[in-house]
Amino acid sequence: MSEVQRHLSPDGRYCIAIGSYEMRMSHWINSAALLRIEPRELLLDMGDSLWSTDLVEWSADSRRVTVEMRRYPGDGPSITLDLLPDEMLAVPHAPADTQPVSFASFNTFLDDFHHRRRQ
Repeated sequence: MSEVQRHLSPDGRYCIAIGSYEMRMSHWINSAALLRIEPRELLLDMGDSLWSTDLVEWSADSRRVTVEMRRYPGDGPSITLDLLPDEMLAVPHAPADTQPVSFASFNTFLDDFHHRRRQ
């Protein structure tokens, strides 16, 4: 595993932490988690070990972070979501179902999305 990259929200309340590891020769996974800084708390572990986070963009007001994810080995489409840390919700972008998803259901949603889209 490489050094952990930290993508701090503009207001400093949240952080997306990404640890990269080599799945196979030259195939990297960027495993991500959303953390609250104070009090220190894990809000969302973003997918199982096969999901890679390739884009992280915070809104200026820190209310939203846009992430783009793909699943190894790339046999399905990537997905873009807006994470709303204050509300503990994820809002997928089209073509995925765009209904908000609770953080508690996030990983199940990702797995369902992957299975539906790769068929």
